[in-house]
Amino acid sequence: MRSLRPGASGGAHSRSSRHAAGSALPGVPSPGDPDGYPTRDEVIAYLERYAETFQLPIELNSEVDELDAGEGGRFVLDVGGEPITADHVVVATGP
Repeated sequence: MRSLRPGASGGAHSRSSRHAAGSALPGVPSPGDPDGYPTRDEVIAYLERYAETFQLPIELNSEVDELDAGEGGRFVLDVGGEPITADHVVVATGP
């Protein structure tokens, strides 16, 4: 099942085992108890807020047909016949 939200999946996990307590991405503090682990919904909300804060061009529910190294250290992706050039690519897989 593909996700329509950053960090979301089709799984039924209520706690995140991959998002360590107190960890945060640069520029946006991590929510919740710094000594505990956030819930799945807290992690999803955090990633959505992060993407919105920095106006990140996230392509959700996209099947990449090809990924190549482009010029200047950039990446070139083929997404359904449409070329996309990016500085960074996150490859996320799941159940």
